[in-house]
Amino acid sequence: MKILDVGCGKNKTAGAVGMDMDRDSAAEIIHDLDVFPYPLPDNEFDLLICSHIIEHVADVKGFLDELRRIAKPNAIIRGITPHFSNPCGYYDPTHRHYFGFKFLEFFAEGNTKTAGGFFFRAANRLLECYYPIPRFSKEKNFRLLKTELYFPRVLRLMGVSAFSNNFPEMYEFYLSGVFRARDIIFELQVLK
Repeated sequence: MKILDVGCGKNKTAGAVGMDMDRDSAAEIIHDLDVFPYPLPDNEFDLLICSHIIEHVADVKGFLDELRRIAKPNAIIRGITPHFSNPCGYYDPTHRHYFGFKFLEFFAEGNTKTAGGFFFRAANRLLECYYPIPRFSKEKNFRLLKTELYFPRVLRLMGVSAFSNNFPEMYEFYLSGVFRARDIIFELQVLK
């Protein structure tokens, strides 16, 4: 399995090829992630790791399209990014984007884990927190496999994590200012 750690910094994933713009990083490939195309061939990697990097790139769609180009068919993209409610995300002046639970639905087919059925639809309509996500493209470039809100331990023990991951719209609209998530963990499958 060939792995690329995109924006690896000094903590590159074991066994991965690292790519980063910082010459002091552990990367073998030094390249600015805002400059396309990346110096990599098409259909090269089985797994792409994107740990705390998508919030730094200027063009999120271009970044994902470029990852798709260098990924093999059915490759997996695993990532983590700060949730918009995490105040630490605002400390870093190099962050260009702040994401919510459903941000990948703009790019990928399939829904994130959203409860279904009559109760869910009725509650969302009553509370006015449902937002239908328009796709940027009709092309099926990615399948969304996983989106999960990650919380500090005390909030996981209180059940905030379980509630928020089952009712993300309600959490983000009404509770995210009180019970702050740390990160969004995601997984995409590349469709070609």
